[in-house]
Amino acid sequence: MRSTAKTILAIAAACVLGLGSIGAMGAAANAANISGAITSVTTTEHVVASGDRLTLDCTWAIPDRSKPGDQFTMQLPSQLKWDPTVATTFSLLSPAPEKEPVATASVDTTGLVTFTLTNYVSTHPLNVHGDCTFYTQVVYSGGTAETMDLDFGNVVMKLSYDPDAHACPSCSQEPTEAKKLMWWSDAEQTKVDAYILTPKTRISGPVTIVDEPGPGLAVICPILEANVSSDFYPGNGMAAAPYDAVTPDVNCTASKLTVTWPDLPADKYITIHLQLKVTDPSIKNYSNSGTVTMNSGEVTPVSAKTVRQEAGGSGSGEDDDTPTTPPTTPPTTPPTTPPTTPPTTPPTKPGTPVTPVTPATPETSAAPRELAVTGSNGDALGLGLAAALGLTAIGAGVIAATRRTARKQ
Repeated sequence: MRSTAKTILAIAAACVLGLGSIGAMGAAANAANISGAITSVTTTEHVVASGDRLTLDCTWAIPDRSKPGDQFTMQLPSQLKWDPTVATTFSLLSPAPEKEPVATASVDTTGLVTFTLTNYVSTHPLNVHGDCTFYTQVVYSGGTAETMDLDFGNVVMKLSYDPDAHACPSCSQEPTEAKKLMWWSDAEQTKVDAYILTPKTRISGPVTIVDEPGPGLAVICPILEANVSSDFYPGNGMAAAPYDAVTPDVNCTASKLTVTWPDLPADKYITIHLQLKVTDPSIKNYSNSGTVTMNSGEVTPVSAKTVRQEAGGSGSGEDDDTPTTPPTTPPTTPPTTPPTTPPTTPPTKPGTPVTPVTPATPETSAAPRELAVTGSNGDALGLGLAAALGLTAIGAGVIAATRRTARKQ
């Protein structure tokens, strides 16, 4: 009997633990996928060509009383891909000064952007909405001009495409002045590539190129390339292979780069290629300047800028300030108990003595009460817990009966 009672109690305990696990899994599975949350997508560009970088802005809104963990998505159309120089995770932030994440976003390799709501919506459940900015690249390569329909799901944006949008009839002409180019090297935007190129030298003599990074940047030493050539690449003006076998004098530090050719012949094009690392990621706009000295001392200033590109956005909501009035309980008047007269017991004649029989102790089992359970599975979980507690009470009753039987034996 004792082993039977223990078995019943073990089963009841297992029911309680099992039902608790089911409730937890049900709560996790209840995260909703919100459709139609992206309400607009726009751009300031008018015409694009294949390979162009395209900045897009969006607006979004979700239903009142959405829950933390609920998600909404935006799929990039087939004509675009996520800009590879931009990070694939970002946040939509509440207004200053809190700057609390309202939703976090992640981008997968197919261009699906998934936004996940945070605990912010628990305290601001009403009128939650916001905007976002993200960066893409045009991968469409049609051969004729046309209007593209960019389908982001429930939003379709029209954009003009022209394969010759950036045609440059003069790009094949010889470069006539020194210039500097600069762009991001990696998606994390921790480094930039920089190029300084010159026109053709008119006379023989020394050539010196100086580069000085602006705030938040530092030169990475050694430099990558210092090329001299009799030809150039049409379209960008850089010195073209094959390169002359001449080695410059290089003085490289984090704050300044100086490259000097003591004596170059005339009719030579020069290009240097270096990288700079970001030392202050809080800066939005980075600059880099320098000089090119050639042709018996002619000095030409050169400079370039690059802007930190980060996907991001905003979000806000309103507090639920609806007052809640507690229910009013009407006063109760305690019932009046009428006086009772004790009954008169008539005397009894003595008779044969009777041995009293002690009645068995009644089995007491507390009626199971339904527990308060929150969440969408609360009703089912409450009934399950009540059933498990009932099994526990039955087990206690079996133990009590077993003990009484043992005493009688």
